[in-house]
Amino acid sequence: MCSTAFQAFCKALIVLRNKNLMPAATLLELFFGLLRCQDKLLRKTLYNYIIQDVKNINAKHKNMKLNAVGIFQVQFVTFVSLPPVTQMLTTC
Repeated sequence: MCSTAFQAFCKALIVLRNKNLMPAATLLELFFGLLRCQDKLLRKTLYNYIIQDVKNINAKHKNMKLNAVGIFQVQFVTFVSLPPVTQMLTTC
């Protein structure tokens, strides 16, 4: 798919989430998965929305279940994007 189609698709999902027609955890899991795409504008849009949505959810009270999903996904994306430790050691 082209980047404009992905962008439009994600914006439509954001509209559904803003109208509470889609659970936050489902959308966040999808968006964390899409953060590994090559499109810089899409990654920036997804990143900004993830931060904004978690802030808004936690504004009134802390949602620990959703925060745990977010923390796990951040750790997973970070772990997957890092090179293996052996590769880092051999370059030092």
